[in-house]
Amino acid sequence: MFGLFILLNLILFLRPGEIVPGLRAAPLYQVTILACLVGVSSTLPQLLSGQFLRQNPVSACVTAVLVAAPLSFLGQGLGQLFYFGQLAFEDFGKTYLYFLVATAVLTSAERIERMLVWLALMIGVVAALSLAHDRGLLVIPELAAIERSELDESGQKLTFTQLRGTGIFNDPNDLAMVLTVGFVVAVHTMSSPWAGAARPIAIAVAALCVFGIFETKSRGGALGFLAAGWVMVYARWGMSKAVLAAAGMAPVALAIFAMREGGGSVTEGTALHRIQLWSEGLKYLKWNPLFGVGYDRFAAEIGLVAHNSFVHCFTELGFFGGAFFLGAFVAAGIGLRRVWQHGNDYLPPANRARIATVAACLVGYTTAMLTLSRGYVVPTYLILALAARTAAIEQESLHEEGVQVDLPQFDGAFLWTLAKASFAFLLAIYLFAFMITRLVM
Repeated sequence: MFGLFILLNLILFLRPGEIVPGLRAAPLYQVTILACLVGVSSTLPQLLSGQFLRQNPVSACVTAVLVAAPLSFLGQGLGQLFYFGQLAFEDFGKTYLYFLVATAVLTSAERIERMLVWLALMIGVVAALSLAHDRGLLVIPELAAIERSELDESGQKLTFTQLRGTGIFNDPNDLAMVLTVGFVVAVHTMSSPWAGAARPIAIAVAALCVFGIFETKSRGGALGFLAAGWVMVYARWGMSKAVLAAAGMAPVALAIFAMREGGGSVTEGTALHRIQLWSEGLKYLKWNPLFGVGYDRFAAEIGLVAHNSFVHCFTELGFFGGAFFLGAFVAAGIGLRRVWQHGNDYLPPANRARIATVAACLVGYTTAMLTLSRGYVVPTYLILALAARTAAIEQESLHEEGVQVDLPQFDGAFLWTLAKASFAFLLAIYLFAFMITRLVM
Protein backbone atom coordinates (compact mmCIF):
# COMPACT_ATOMS: atom_id res chain seq x y z
CA MET A 1 0.00 0.00 0.00
CA PHE A 2 2.85 2.38 0.79
CA GLY A 3 4.33 1.75 -2.67
CA LEU A 4 1.02 2.69 -4.29
CA PHE A 5 0.95 5.91 -2.26
CA ILE A 6 4.46 6.75 -3.47
CA LEU A 7 3.31 6.12 -7.05
CA LEU A 8 0.39 8.48 -6.47
CA ASN A 9 2.79 11.20 -5.36
CA LEU A 10 5.16 10.55 -8.26
CA ILE A 11 2.26 11.11 -10.65
CA LEU A 12 1.19 14.21 -8.72
CA PHE A 13 4.66 15.77 -8.56
CA LEU A 14 6.05 14.87 -11.96
CA ARG A 15 2.92 14.84 -14.15
CA PRO A 16 4.07 12.18 -16.67
CA GLY A 17 1.60 13.53 -19.24
CA GLU A 18 3.61 16.75 -19.47
CA ILE A 19 6.86 14.88 -20.04
CA VAL A 20 5.52 12.10 -22.29
CA PRO A 21 2.84 13.57 -24.60
CA GLY A 22 1.34 10.12 -25.23
CA LEU A 23 0.26 9.95 -21.57
CA ARG A 24 -1.42 13.34 -21.56
CA ALA A 25 -4.96 11.98 -21.75
CA ALA A 26 -4.39 9.01 -19.43
CA PRO A 27 -6.22 9.37 -16.07
CA LEU A 28 -3.18 8.19 -14.12
CA TYR A 29 -3.83 10.17 -10.94
CA GLN A 30 -7.54 9.30 -10.78
CA VAL A 31 -6.95 5.58 -11.24
CA THR A 32 -4.12 5.52 -8.71
CA ILE A 33 -5.95 7.39 -5.97
CA LEU A 34 -8.97 5.11 -6.45
CA ALA A 35 -6.63 2.13 -6.01
CA CYS A 36 -5.23 3.78 -2.87
CA LEU A 37 -8.73 4.31 -1.49
CA VAL A 38 -9.57 0.65 -2.08
CA GLY A 39 -6.34 -0.32 -0.32
CA VAL A 40 -7.11 1.74 2.81
CA SER A 41 -10.89 1.21 2.75
CA SER A 42 -10.80 -0.93 5.89
CA THR A 43 -9.27 1.93 7.91
CA LEU A 44 -11.48 4.74 6.59
CA PRO A 45 -14.32 4.18 9.12
CA GLN A 46 -11.79 4.59 11.94
CA LEU A 47 -10.34 7.78 10.43
CA LEU A 48 -13.83 9.26 10.19
CA SER A 49 -14.99 8.15 13.64
CA GLY A 50 -15.77 10.67 16.32
CA GLN A 51 -13.14 9.25 18.65
CA PHE A 52 -10.35 9.55 16.07
CA LEU A 53 -11.36 13.11 15.15
CA ARG A 54 -11.44 14.14 18.81
CA GLN A 55 -7.95 12.75 19.33
CA ASN A 56 -6.60 14.15 16.05
CA PRO A 57 -7.53 17.83 15.73
CA VAL A 58 -5.67 18.24 12.42
CA SER A 59 -7.97 15.65 10.85
CA ALA A 60 -10.98 17.21 12.57
CA CYS A 61 -10.12 20.67 11.25
CA VAL A 62 -9.57 19.43 7.69
CA THR A 63 -12.92 17.59 7.88
CA ALA A 64 -14.54 20.81 9.11
CA VAL A 65 -13.10 22.66 6.07
CA LEU A 66 -14.77 20.03 3.87
CA VAL A 67 -18.08 20.86 5.58
CA ALA A 68 -17.42 24.60 5.40
CA ALA A 69 -16.83 24.55 1.62
CA PRO A 70 -20.49 23.95 0.63
CA LEU A 71 -21.82 25.88 3.65
CA SER A 72 -19.98 28.97 2.38
CA PHE A 73 -22.87 29.46 -0.06
CA LEU A 74 -25.51 29.62 2.69
CA GLY A 75 -25.84 33.37 2.35
CA GLN A 76 -26.27 33.19 -1.42
CA GLY A 77 -29.74 31.59 -1.47
CA LEU A 78 -30.90 27.97 -1.64
CA GLY A 79 -30.36 27.66 -5.39
CA GLN A 80 -26.70 28.61 -5.16
CA LEU A 81 -26.28 26.60 -1.95
CA PHE A 82 -27.33 23.34 -3.61
CA TYR A 83 -25.62 23.91 -6.96
CA PHE A 84 -22.38 25.63 -6.00
CA GLY A 85 -22.27 23.88 -2.65
CA GLN A 86 -22.22 20.53 -4.40
CA LEU A 87 -19.45 21.69 -6.74
CA ALA A 88 -17.43 22.97 -3.77
CA PHE A 89 -17.86 19.69 -1.89
CA GLU A 90 -16.79 17.69 -4.93
CA ASP A 91 -13.81 19.91 -5.67
CA PHE A 92 -12.33 20.02 -2.17
CA GLY A 93 -13.47 16.43 -1.65
CA LYS A 94 -10.75 15.27 -4.05
CA THR A 95 -8.10 16.92 -1.87
CA TYR A 96 -9.75 15.55 1.26
CA LEU A 97 -9.56 12.01 -0.12
CA TYR A 98 -5.82 12.46 -0.66
CA PHE A 99 -5.49 13.65 2.95
CA LEU A 100 -7.36 10.56 4.16
CA VAL A 101 -5.08 8.27 2.15
CA ALA A 102 -1.97 10.02 3.49
CA THR A 103 -3.27 9.74 7.06
CA ALA A 104 -4.07 6.04 6.56
CA VAL A 105 -0.69 5.21 5.01
CA LEU A 106 1.75 7.19 7.17
CA THR A 107 1.35 5.00 10.23
CA SER A 108 4.91 4.36 11.41
CA ALA A 109 8.24 6.11 11.91
CA GLU A 110 9.73 3.93 9.18
CA ARG A 111 7.10 5.06 6.67
CA ILE A 112 7.55 8.71 7.62
CA GLU A 113 11.31 8.32 7.11
CA ARG A 114 10.85 6.63 3.74
CA MET A 115 8.35 9.29 2.71
CA LEU A 116 10.89 12.02 3.47
CA VAL A 117 13.49 10.27 1.31
CA TRP A 118 11.02 9.87 -1.56
CA LEU A 119 10.02 13.53 -1.21
CA ALA A 120 13.66 14.54 -1.58
CA LEU A 121 13.99 12.43 -4.73
CA MET A 122 10.72 13.61 -6.30
CA ILE A 123 11.35 17.28 -5.61
CA GLY A 124 14.93 16.87 -6.80
CA VAL A 125 13.65 15.53 -10.13
CA VAL A 126 11.18 18.44 -10.39
CA ALA A 127 14.05 20.90 -9.79
CA ALA A 128 16.34 19.10 -12.24
CA LEU A 129 13.71 19.08 -15.01
CA SER A 130 12.94 22.77 -14.52
CA LEU A 131 16.57 23.83 -14.53
CA ALA A 132 17.44 21.53 -17.45
CA HIS A 133 14.66 23.06 -19.54
CA ASP A 134 15.69 26.55 -18.48
CA ARG A 135 19.26 25.86 -19.62
CA GLY A 136 18.14 24.34 -22.93
CA LEU A 137 19.21 20.78 -22.08
CA LEU A 138 15.71 19.45 -22.81
CA VAL A 139 12.44 20.86 -24.07
CA ILE A 140 9.17 20.57 -22.13
CA PRO A 141 6.74 23.26 -23.33
CA GLU A 142 4.90 23.44 -19.99
CA LEU A 143 8.14 24.46 -18.27
CA ALA A 144 8.71 27.61 -20.29
CA ALA A 145 9.77 30.33 -17.86
CA ILE A 146 7.33 33.11 -17.05
CA GLU A 147 8.40 36.54 -18.26
CA ARG A 148 7.24 39.38 -16.05
CA SER A 149 7.80 43.11 -15.85
CA GLU A 150 8.00 45.59 -12.99
CA LEU A 151 8.86 49.27 -12.74
CA ASP A 152 12.06 50.33 -11.03
CA GLU A 153 12.38 53.43 -8.83
CA SER A 154 12.89 55.65 -11.87
CA GLY A 155 9.76 54.33 -13.56
CA GLN A 156 11.60 52.27 -16.16
CA LYS A 157 10.12 48.92 -17.15
CA LEU A 158 12.39 46.00 -16.33
CA THR A 159 11.75 42.42 -17.44
CA PHE A 160 12.76 39.24 -15.64
CA THR A 161 11.99 35.53 -15.96
CA GLN A 162 10.84 33.09 -13.28
CA LEU A 163 11.50 29.35 -13.23
CA ARG A 164 8.47 27.04 -13.32
CA GLY A 165 7.91 23.38 -12.45
CA THR A 166 5.76 20.52 -13.65
CA GLY A 167 2.04 20.19 -13.00
CA ILE A 168 0.84 21.72 -9.77
CA PHE A 169 4.19 23.53 -9.42
CA ASN A 170 3.82 25.38 -12.72
CA ASP A 171 3.59 28.68 -10.87
CA PRO A 172 7.04 29.93 -9.74
CA ASN A 173 5.75 30.58 -6.23
CA ASP A 174 4.46 27.01 -5.90
CA LEU A 175 7.77 25.70 -7.19
CA ALA A 176 9.74 27.80 -4.69
CA MET A 177 7.51 26.59 -1.85
CA VAL A 178 8.00 22.91 -2.64
CA LEU A 179 11.72 23.40 -3.28
CA THR A 180 12.01 24.62 0.30
CA VAL A 181 10.50 21.32 1.43
CA GLY A 182 12.90 19.51 -0.89
CA PHE A 183 15.90 21.30 0.60
CA VAL A 184 14.85 20.47 4.16
CA VAL A 185 14.28 16.76 3.51
CA ALA A 186 17.49 16.53 1.45
CA VAL A 187 19.49 17.99 4.35
CA HIS A 188 17.76 15.51 6.65
CA THR A 189 18.76 12.64 4.36
CA MET A 190 22.38 13.73 3.91
CA SER A 191 22.85 14.15 7.67
CA SER A 192 21.33 10.77 8.58
CA PRO A 193 23.78 8.08 9.77
CA TRP A 194 22.28 5.56 7.34
CA ALA A 195 22.64 7.83 4.28
CA GLY A 196 25.76 6.07 2.94
CA ALA A 197 25.88 6.12 -0.86
CA ALA A 198 22.70 8.23 -0.94
CA ARG A 199 24.52 11.18 0.66
CA PRO A 200 25.96 12.61 -2.62
CA ILE A 201 22.50 12.41 -4.19
CA ALA A 202 20.97 14.25 -1.22
CA ILE A 203 23.67 16.93 -1.44
CA ALA A 204 22.92 17.36 -5.15
CA VAL A 205 19.18 17.64 -4.45
CA ALA A 206 19.79 20.28 -1.77
CA ALA A 207 21.96 22.29 -4.17
CA LEU A 208 19.37 22.03 -6.96
CA CYS A 209 16.63 23.21 -4.61
CA VAL A 210 18.59 26.26 -3.42
CA PHE A 211 19.50 27.26 -6.97
CA GLY A 212 15.94 26.62 -8.10
CA ILE A 213 14.51 28.86 -5.36
CA PHE A 214 16.83 31.64 -6.52
CA GLU A 215 15.74 31.17 -10.14
CA THR A 216 12.02 31.34 -9.27
CA LYS A 217 12.60 34.87 -7.91
CA SER A 218 9.72 34.19 -5.53
CA ARG A 219 9.80 36.44 -2.50
CA GLY A 220 7.29 34.32 -0.61
CA GLY A 221 9.25 31.19 -1.42
CA ALA A 222 12.48 32.79 -0.25
CA LEU A 223 10.87 33.88 3.03
CA GLY A 224 9.64 30.33 3.55
CA PHE A 225 13.16 29.06 2.90
CA LEU A 226 14.57 31.42 5.56
CA ALA A 227 11.90 30.39 8.07
CA ALA A 228 12.60 26.69 7.49
CA GLY A 229 16.33 27.35 7.82
CA TRP A 230 15.80 29.08 11.17
CA VAL A 231 13.90 26.06 12.52
CA MET A 232 16.70 23.76 11.37
CA VAL A 233 19.32 25.92 13.14
CA TYR A 234 17.21 26.04 16.31
CA ALA A 235 16.69 22.29 16.35
CA ARG A 236 20.36 21.52 15.81
CA TRP A 237 22.13 24.17 17.89
CA GLY A 238 19.55 25.64 20.26
CA MET A 239 17.99 29.03 20.86
CA SER A 240 21.18 31.07 21.32
CA LYS A 241 22.51 30.07 17.89
CA ALA A 242 19.03 30.50 16.43
CA VAL A 243 18.90 34.09 17.72
CA LEU A 244 22.26 34.78 16.08
CA ALA A 245 21.00 33.13 12.89
CA ALA A 246 17.87 35.32 12.97
CA ALA A 247 20.05 38.42 13.33
CA GLY A 248 22.10 37.28 10.35
CA MET A 249 18.98 36.52 8.33
CA ALA A 250 17.39 39.92 8.97
CA PRO A 251 19.35 41.74 6.24
CA VAL A 252 18.68 38.81 3.91
CA ALA A 253 14.96 39.06 4.65
CA LEU A 254 15.00 42.77 3.86
CA ALA A 255 16.88 42.09 0.64
CA ILE A 256 14.31 39.51 -0.43
CA PHE A 257 11.90 42.26 -1.41
CA ALA A 258 14.53 43.54 -3.84
CA MET A 259 15.18 40.10 -5.39
CA ARG A 260 13.44 41.15 -8.54
CA GLU A 261 15.17 43.80 -10.50
CA GLY A 262 12.29 46.23 -10.20
CA GLY A 263 11.18 45.64 -6.62
CA GLY A 264 12.53 47.74 -3.80
CA SER A 265 10.42 47.20 -0.68
CA VAL A 266 7.19 45.99 0.80
CA THR A 267 5.61 49.35 -0.03
CA GLU A 268 6.21 48.98 -3.76
CA GLY A 269 5.05 46.89 -6.71
CA THR A 270 3.48 43.47 -6.30
CA ALA A 271 4.17 43.34 -2.55
CA LEU A 272 1.97 46.39 -1.92
CA HIS A 273 -0.68 45.05 -4.30
CA ARG A 274 -0.89 41.80 -2.35
CA ILE A 275 -1.27 43.64 0.95
CA GLN A 276 -4.10 45.67 -0.58
CA LEU A 277 -5.75 42.39 -1.58
CA TRP A 278 -5.56 41.26 2.06
CA SER A 279 -7.40 44.44 3.06
CA GLU A 280 -10.06 43.80 0.43
CA GLY A 281 -10.47 40.26 1.69
CA LEU A 282 -11.00 41.47 5.25
CA LYS A 283 -13.68 43.89 4.02
CA TYR A 284 -15.58 41.06 2.37
CA LEU A 285 -15.18 38.98 5.52
CA LYS A 286 -16.75 41.82 7.52
CA TRP A 287 -19.74 41.76 5.18
CA ASN A 288 -20.01 37.94 5.25
CA PRO A 289 -18.52 37.07 8.68
CA LEU A 290 -19.89 33.61 9.41
CA PHE A 291 -19.77 31.64 6.14
CA GLY A 292 -17.88 33.95 3.75
CA VAL A 293 -18.42 34.85 0.10
CA GLY A 294 -18.29 31.26 -1.16
CA TYR A 295 -15.69 28.61 -1.89
CA ASP A 296 -13.39 29.61 -4.75
CA ARG A 297 -15.19 32.97 -5.10
CA PHE A 298 -12.43 35.36 -3.96
CA ALA A 299 -11.13 36.03 -7.47
CA ALA A 300 -14.67 36.41 -8.84
CA GLU A 301 -15.54 39.00 -6.18
CA ILE A 302 -12.27 40.96 -6.02
CA GLY A 303 -10.56 40.19 -9.33
CA LEU A 304 -7.50 38.30 -8.04
CA VAL A 305 -6.74 35.70 -5.41
CA ALA A 306 -5.75 36.94 -1.94
CA HIS A 307 -2.08 35.90 -2.13
CA ASN A 308 -2.45 34.76 1.47
CA SER A 309 -3.91 31.30 2.03
CA PHE A 310 -5.35 32.15 5.43
CA VAL A 311 -6.95 35.45 4.39
CA HIS A 312 -8.22 33.65 1.28
CA CYS A 313 -9.94 30.93 3.32
CA PHE A 314 -11.34 33.34 5.91
CA THR A 315 -12.83 35.45 3.11
CA GLU A 316 -14.29 32.53 1.15
CA LEU A 317 -15.33 30.24 4.03
CA GLY A 318 -16.06 32.86 6.68
CA PHE A 319 -14.89 32.72 10.28
CA PHE A 320 -16.26 29.17 10.55
CA GLY A 321 -14.20 27.63 7.76
CA GLY A 322 -11.23 30.00 7.98
CA ALA A 323 -10.72 29.28 11.67
CA PHE A 324 -10.66 25.54 11.05
CA PHE A 325 -8.20 25.93 8.18
CA LEU A 326 -5.92 27.96 10.44
CA GLY A 327 -6.62 25.45 13.22
CA ALA A 328 -5.14 22.58 11.23
CA PHE A 329 -1.78 24.39 11.21
CA VAL A 330 -2.10 25.46 14.84
CA ALA A 331 -2.79 21.87 15.93
CA ALA A 332 0.04 20.50 13.78
CA GLY A 333 2.50 23.03 15.19
CA ILE A 334 1.49 22.47 18.81
CA GLY A 335 1.72 18.69 18.40
CA LEU A 336 5.24 18.80 16.95
CA ARG A 337 6.37 21.31 19.58
CA ARG A 338 5.16 19.14 22.46
CA VAL A 339 6.77 15.90 21.29
CA TRP A 340 9.99 17.83 20.59
CA GLN A 341 10.05 19.35 24.09
CA HIS A 342 9.22 16.11 25.90
CA GLY A 343 11.39 13.96 23.67
CA ASN A 344 14.55 16.00 24.04
CA ASP A 345 15.84 13.76 26.84
CA TYR A 346 14.13 10.50 25.93
CA LEU A 347 13.98 10.04 22.16
CA PRO A 348 16.93 8.81 20.07
CA PRO A 349 18.70 11.39 17.85
CA ALA A 350 17.04 9.93 14.73
CA ASN A 351 13.57 10.59 16.15
CA ARG A 352 14.44 14.13 17.17
CA ALA A 353 15.94 14.81 13.73
CA ARG A 354 12.75 13.57 12.07
CA ILE A 355 10.57 15.81 14.26
CA ALA A 356 12.78 18.81 13.49
CA THR A 357 12.70 18.08 9.76
CA VAL A 358 8.91 17.84 9.60
CA ALA A 359 8.60 20.97 11.77
CA ALA A 360 10.93 22.88 9.41
CA CYS A 361 8.83 21.74 6.42
CA LEU A 362 5.65 22.88 8.18
CA VAL A 363 7.05 26.28 9.20
CA GLY A 364 8.66 26.96 5.81
CA TYR A 365 5.54 25.92 3.89
CA THR A 366 3.24 27.91 6.19
CA THR A 367 5.39 31.04 5.88
CA ALA A 368 5.26 30.82 2.10
CA MET A 369 1.48 30.43 2.30
CA LEU A 370 1.27 33.90 3.85
CA THR A 371 1.97 35.28 0.36
CA LEU A 372 0.18 32.59 -1.71
CA SER A 373 -3.37 31.29 -1.98
CA ARG A 374 -2.89 27.54 -1.66
CA GLY A 375 -5.58 26.56 0.80
CA TYR A 376 -7.16 23.77 -1.22
CA VAL A 377 -4.25 22.09 -3.04
CA VAL A 378 -2.93 18.60 -2.31
CA PRO A 379 0.67 19.49 -1.22
CA THR A 380 -0.75 21.60 1.63
CA TYR A 381 -2.51 18.57 3.04
CA LEU A 382 0.48 16.30 2.52
CA ILE A 383 2.47 18.62 4.83
CA LEU A 384 -0.38 18.62 7.38
CA ALA A 385 -0.66 14.82 7.27
CA LEU A 386 3.10 14.43 7.73
CA ALA A 387 3.08 16.79 10.72
CA ALA A 388 0.04 15.20 12.38
CA ARG A 389 1.21 11.61 11.92
CA THR A 390 4.76 12.43 13.05
CA ALA A 391 3.47 13.94 16.30
CA ALA A 392 1.16 10.96 16.93
CA ILE A 393 3.89 8.39 16.21
CA GLU A 394 6.44 10.13 18.44
CA GLN A 395 3.85 10.47 21.20
CA GLU A 396 3.52 6.68 21.12
CA SER A 397 7.32 6.30 21.20
CA LEU A 398 7.49 8.51 24.29
CA HIS A 399 4.66 6.58 25.91
CA GLU A 400 6.72 3.40 25.52
CA GLU A 401 9.52 5.20 27.37
CA GLY A 402 7.13 6.03 30.20
CA VAL A 403 6.76 9.71 29.22
CA GLN A 404 3.22 11.07 28.98
CA VAL A 405 2.70 13.74 26.29
CA ASP A 406 -0.69 15.36 25.93
CA LEU A 407 -1.26 16.31 22.31
CA PRO A 408 -4.07 18.75 21.45
CA GLN A 409 -7.56 17.28 21.49
CA PHE A 410 -10.49 18.54 19.45
CA ASP A 411 -12.43 19.77 22.47
CA GLY A 412 -13.70 22.96 24.03
CA ALA A 413 -10.25 24.07 25.14
CA PHE A 414 -8.87 23.66 21.62
CA LEU A 415 -11.82 25.50 20.08
CA TRP A 416 -11.26 28.39 22.50
CA THR A 417 -7.55 28.45 21.59
CA LEU A 418 -8.54 28.39 17.93
CA ALA A 419 -10.97 31.30 18.35
CA LYS A 420 -8.27 33.39 20.05
CA ALA A 421 -5.68 32.47 17.41
CA SER A 422 -8.11 33.40 14.61
CA PHE A 423 -8.95 36.80 16.11
CA ALA A 424 -5.25 37.47 16.75
CA PHE A 425 -4.35 36.53 13.18
CA LEU A 426 -7.06 38.69 11.63
CA LEU A 427 -6.16 41.62 13.87
CA ALA A 428 -2.47 41.28 13.00
CA ILE A 429 -3.23 41.20 9.26
CA TYR A 430 -5.54 44.20 9.59
CA LEU A 431 -2.99 46.27 11.53
CA PHE A 432 -0.15 45.29 9.20
CA ALA A 433 -2.15 46.17 6.08
CA PHE A 434 -3.34 49.41 7.69
CA MET A 435 0.19 50.56 8.61
CA ILE A 436 1.66 49.68 5.21
CA THR A 437 -1.20 51.46 3.43
CA ARG A 438 -0.69 54.56 5.57
CA LEU A 439 3.03 54.54 4.77
CA VAL A 440 2.42 54.93 1.05
CA MET A 441 -0.40 57.45 1.24
